[in-house]
Amino acid sequence: MLTKNLIIELAGASMTFLSVIYAVKERWITWIWAILSALFYAVIYWSAGLIVSAEIQLLYFGIAVVGLARWRKSPAVQQPKEIIKKGTPLLWMYTFLAISLLSLLLFWINSSIESGDLILYDALLVSSAIVAQALMVKKYLSCWYLWIFVNIGYLPLFFYQKLWVSLVLYVILFYFTWKGFKEWHRKYQFTT
Repeated sequence: MLTKNLIIELAGASMTFLSVIYAVKERWITWIWAILSALFYAVIYWSAGLIVSAEIQLLYFGIAVVGLARWRKSPAVQQPKEIIKKGTPLLWMYTFLAISLLSLLLFWINSSIESGDLILYDALLVSSAIVAQALMVKKYLSCWYLWIFVNIGYLPLFFYQKLWVSLVLYVILFYFTWKGFKEWHRKYQFTT
C-alpha cells in the first residue's frame, strides 16, 4: 500500500534521478529537477528525523536556482567542451577545508536541536553534497568524485532509517555518478 510518505519519497527520488541524468548530459534542465527534488527531500528528511539533511535542502534549492541561471545563459551550453575544468591541488585543499568546516558548523548548530549518533555523519554527507553541487555549477570534474562519495555514504544511513526507495535510488545514482565522471572526462578538454 502506498502511504503519503512513500509517495513523496518516490516523487523526490524520481526528480533526483532525472536531475542526475540531465547533469551527466550537461543539460540546463537538470537544475529544474534539482529544485523540485530539494523541495520533496526537505519533507522526506524531516519526516525521517534527518534534520541536517532536511534543513540543507533550502541551500540546495538556492544552488539549483543559481545553476539554472548560470547554465541557461552560458554560451558554453552550445559549446560545453570549453567549460569543464579539471581543477588543481589547491582546489582539492579548499574543497577538503570547506567540507570540514561546514561539517563542524552543521554539527555544532544541529547538535543542540537534534540528538542522536548520526548528526556528524549526516553533516559530513550534507557538506560534501553542498560542495559537490557548487563544483557542478562551475563544471569542475571533481564534483563527480564527491557525488560518488556522497552516494555511497548515504547507503547505510538510508538503510538505518528504512528509506528503501532512497536506498535503491542511491545505488542507481552511484552508477550514474560514475557514468557522469567518465562522460565528462572522456568528452571534454580540460582547463585549470
